[in-house]
Parts: sequence; structure tokens; C-alpha cells
Amino acid sequence: MFPLSLILRATAGSLWGKNEIRNKRTSSFITMIVSLTPLFVSLLSFPILGERLKIIQLIGGVFIISSGFLAEKMKM
Repeated sequence: MFPLSLILRATAGSLWGKNEIRNKRTSSFITMIVSLTPLFVSLLSFPILGERLKIIQLIGGVFIISSGFLAEKMKM
């Protein structure tokens, strides 16, 4: 029963938080955060799973981060 309760509370909390952020942030900011998810997963897989990142993957991560920052800085 405890794991089910934990899962339900975590799901409800994440849905509530997602709705709060949508009301307070712009769509470009939310898109930037969502596009960073694969990058964070890749960076966390290195110490946890022992995977190795190739140079092209690191370059792609730099492009993702820089495009997110440029999108936020260039909006009017």
C-alpha cells in the first residue's frame, strides 16, 4: 500500500507543479526545459550506468543548451 500511495502523491504533485509553471512561464521557456531533458538523462547515465559520451553527443548538448539560452535572450 505504501508504494501505491507514494506513486499517487508524486504523480499528483508533478501534475500540480506542471500546471503552476504553465501559468507563470512563457511557452519558449517550457520548450527549452523540455528539450534539455535528453541532455540531463545523458549526463546522469555517465556516472550511474557507466556509459560513455561521444564527442558528437557533447557537441549536440552544447547546441541544445546554447539554443535554449539564445531563445530566452532574444525574445521581446
